[in-house]
Amino acid sequence: MEAISEQRPGLLGVNGSLKKAILLPFGLGLGSLVWGALPALLDWRHFSEDLKHSSTIPIALILTVFLMTLTVGGREINLRRQDGRSPWLFYWGLLGSLFVMGMLTILFFVGRAERIDANLRAHGVATQARIVREFIGDCSKHGCSTELEYSFTPRGASKPVNGFANEGDVRHRHRDEYDYAMSTSTLPIVYDPTDPNVSKDNWNNQILNPSSSNWAQTLIDLLSGLLFFVVAIIGVALRPTKNGSQSASAAAH
Repeated sequence: MEAISEQRPGLLGVNGSLKKAILLPFGLGLGSLVWGALPALLDWRHFSEDLKHSSTIPIALILTVFLMTLTVGGREINLRRQDGRSPWLFYWGLLGSLFVMGMLTILFFVGRAERIDANLRAHGVATQARIVREFIGDCSKHGCSTELEYSFTPRGASKPVNGFANEGDVRHRHRDEYDYAMSTSTLPIVYDPTDPNVSKDNWNNQILNPSSSNWAQTLIDLLSGLLFFVVAIIGVALRPTKNGSQSASAAAH
C-alpha cells in the first residue's frame, strides 16, 4: 500500500490560507482608504485636515476589521467541515460576534451624534459664521458630498474658531440653503460655549428646535440590514464545498 501523505498546515495554514484571509481585508481596507482620500488630494494644502474631518479613515478601519473577522471565521468554518467537525457552534459564535460588532459601531456613531445635538440643543449659542472655503468631501457611487469650512468668533473670545459642515450632494440634490450660503458667504450655526470647537450648521433652527428625532428608526433599519448581510454571507460560507462532497463520497465507498 502506498503511504498517504498528509499535508500539514503551517503557521499560516494550508497553502497560506490564513495569510490570504488576512491580506484580503487589508487590501480592501487600503483600497477604501485610497479611494476615500482622492477628493482630499484635490486641495493638497488642506489634505491632512480634510482627511481628518472626513469619514474615510473610520470607514476603512471598520471595513478592514469586519472583513478580517469574516474571512478568518469563514476559513475556520471550512477547516471544521473538512475535518468532519460540526461548524454550527462556531458559526453562531461568529454570527453573534459580527452582529455585536456592527451594533456597537452603529450605536457609537449614532449615539455620539445624538449626544452632540442634545448638548447643543440645551446649551448651544446660535450665530452666523463666515464661509472660508468649499471642497469635495466623501464620495460614493451616487456622488460626492460638498463640505463647507466656516469661521466664527465665539462670544467673549478674541480668536476665531473654524468648523466644518456637510451639505450633502448639492450637485444632484438642489438645496435653497446652499444657494443662500454661497450667495451671502455666511452659514447659520450653533456652537457649544464651553467648547466652541463643537459646532454644527443650523438651517431653520433644526438643531435648537428639532421637529422630531428619527435616529432610533435609522438604527433599527441599519441593524436589520446588517443582520441580513451577515446571515447571507456566512450562509454562503457554509455551503457544501467540492472537496467536502468528494471526501463524503469517498468515505461512503
